[in-house]
Amino acid sequence: MKKLLVLTLFVSSFLGGQLHSKTMKKFDNDTKCCAMVEQTLFVIKPDAVADNNIGEILEKIEGQNLRIIGMKMTRLSSEEINTLYGDHKNKSHFKTLAKYMGSGPVVLTVLEGPDAIKKTRKLAGLTDPTKAKVDTLRSQYGTDVQRNAVHVSDSVKSSKKEIPLFFRLNELYSPCAKEVFKADKTHEDQVSAQR
Repeated sequence: MKKLLVLTLFVSSFLGGQLHSKTMKKFDNDTKCCAMVEQTLFVIKPDAVADNNIGEILEKIEGQNLRIIGMKMTRLSSEEINTLYGDHKNKSHFKTLAKYMGSGPVVLTVLEGPDAIKKTRKLAGLTDPTKAKVDTLRSQYGTDVQRNAVHVSDSVKSSKKEIPLFFRLNELYSPCAKEVFKADKTHEDQVSAQR
């Protein structure tokens, strides 16, 4: 598992330009399939990273016929956390959530495939790992409502907001990814303001 992750990160980081060109050429004649796929942000949270579960989680994702079209490991800034979890800002648990999400590195991925959001959310399971089905990621790798191993976009609208927070179009290795960056003027202003 560790070797797979290291190899994937190496290819993404050091051979990204070449891989991007080859991938784009491969799909240039097949962009009509873009209407049939979705993209979603999928974050492996600090608890799952610290527990060395990255490879196992990615293997389960790929087993769902989902492609990883972008990936990076980073530590989230306060601004990124505030934007990603903006809907939770007025809730009592926000401060502990923000502290936890900034406590260590996360693995950010963009997944693509037919019904990617629905498939990924089903695989992730309920937010509370104690209530999630046994074969879900949160049941297997999470410990509580915040330390629940993964974050997944909950809709196409959310994915169009969340993916551009962490990825540029040239970091996503699929011609269909450009759909994520097609947004109204207000959304574009918000994204560019954070760059």
